Amino acid sequence: MATYSFKQFIPSKPEKYGVKIWRERNQGKQVVLHMTKGLETSGRNVITNNFFTSFDLAREMEKKNLTLLGTIRKNKPELPQELVTTRGRDVYSTKFDYQDKAILASYCPKKGKIITLLLTMHDSGQISETEKKKPQMIIDYNKIMLGVDTMDKLVRTSTVKRQTEKCPVTVF
Repeated sequence: MATYSFKQFIPSKPEKYGVKIWRERNQGKQVVLHMTKGLETSGRNVITNNFFTSFDLAREMEKKNLTLLGTIRKNKPELPQELVTTRGRDVYSTKFDYQDKAILASYCPKKGKIITLLLTMHDSGQISETEKKKPQMIIDYNKIMLGVDTMDKLVRTSTVKRQTEKCPVTVF
């Protein structure tokens, strides 16, 4: 079994550098299924980033009565071409596609950029009334992931090491 590790840089995150270590390729689905073991039939919603999200995972979660919300990589073969292309897309526009009890959303936050999401918890795509007209699933995702990013930052900057001032030493 080979071990794959690499340093990752994500400029938009509070903690910009991290290390990922995986013993197998394409292990994202197994990681999520392992971490949700015991939650079967609880009806909970699981939030994942694009490393873990896939249609296959969504189907497995449905069997366990769990829902899934996650960003999904644009190179997934299951995604329709019209959702991943930026050509001809208006800024703040959203396109939806419905497949096997799942909603796919493609949001254009700025010219030439697309954010794609997979959702199995809502019946239809809802758009916010704000100026940027974000789909509700992006607002939900950002709310949860902001908490995860903040916790990651706090954990990295916190220490359990006891802080003491050095006392002067007197020798007799």
